[in-house]
Amino acid sequence: MSRVVVGLGRETPADMLASPTGAHESRRRLLHAAHHLGLQPEDVIRLSEAVAGCPWESCGTAEVSLVAEALLEMARRVRAKRRASRPTDG
Repeated sequence: MSRVVVGLGRETPADMLASPTGAHESRRRLLHAAHHLGLQPEDVIRLSEAVAGCPWESCGTAEVSLVAEALLEMARRVRAKRRASRPTDG
């Protein structure tokens, strides 16, 4: 399986996680991608249930996409905050 790199390429989180084999595979891919961000599966599952408003097992590809977008937005905010806190030369 290829690694998900946030912020590179033109794929949306939905494109990266969408699975022709269905929701189960999309949920597995979400957990795998979140692992690369240092997140624990139970935290991703709780976040998914909160964002999607349904139990993890009921999250389909649309709900997984919403969660992926939320994770991507969090990653963007963290990156922006880190950039803003870097000392400037001069």
